[in-house]
Amino acid sequence: MTWTETGRSIFAFAVVLSLLSAAAVTLRSICRARIPHILSPTDWFLLVTLVRTWETTAATFKKKYADLYMQMFCIANTCCLGIRM
Repeated sequence: MTWTETGRSIFAFAVVLSLLSAAAVTLRSICRARIPHILSPTDWFLLVTLVRTWETTAATFKKKYADLYMQMFCIANTCCLGIRM
């Protein structure tokens, strides 16, 4: 399965929003941990929700694009091991 232009745009948009949400949760946690020295259950819930969202997204991507996922995995392993193709 190949990527269409719309698919690439949606994926890029999802990555950008995911990074922005990670930055927001990180900054909130740092500020609340340093300034009032209190991390409430809401902060922990946000962190757990962010991690679970990433897990769900990765599982969905893996299921829908299994062949593309395997190609990326093989390329990543090849690059990490220093094997030339």
